[in-house]
Amino acid sequence: MSALGAAFICFIYAVLGGYGLYWLIRFFTAATPASRRGCLIRSSIGAVLFACFVGNIYRNHLKAEADQTGVYQLSSYPDCASCVLELKPHNYYEVRQGQIVKEQGPWRFESGDDNWIVYLNEDDQLGTGQYSYNDYTLRDK
Repeated sequence: MSALGAAFICFIYAVLGGYGLYWLIRFFTAATPASRRGCLIRSSIGAVLFACFVGNIYRNHLKAEADQTGVYQLSSYPDCASCVLELKPHNYYEVRQGQIVKEQGPWRFESGDDNWIVYLNEDDQLGTGQYSYNDYTLRDK
């Protein structure tokens, strides 16, 4: 099902981009000012719809990223049985044992159609290896 969703997104990109591009080409080949004006209006409509679609996808990605922020109780962090990892807004994380900060750095969020991954630093993933967790509390929206 996820491949069908990805194909549908690509189809929407192609239709919206193709619509705007078609009318932009017609604008440059139109003979009269009235037909040029019509082509420009249609091309602008295509560009606005394309921008709205891209903006909506980006806004949904940011919302999904914000949904991951919170405190995760780590279960496999080296030499620390009670460490917590806090994913903070603006892609910054901290590993703490009480008030002591043991590690900090950037994090990023990636999602597919039916999965999501939080990367810590560049290569580590939340939920695997030393960043395995037992419990978590997500930040209030």
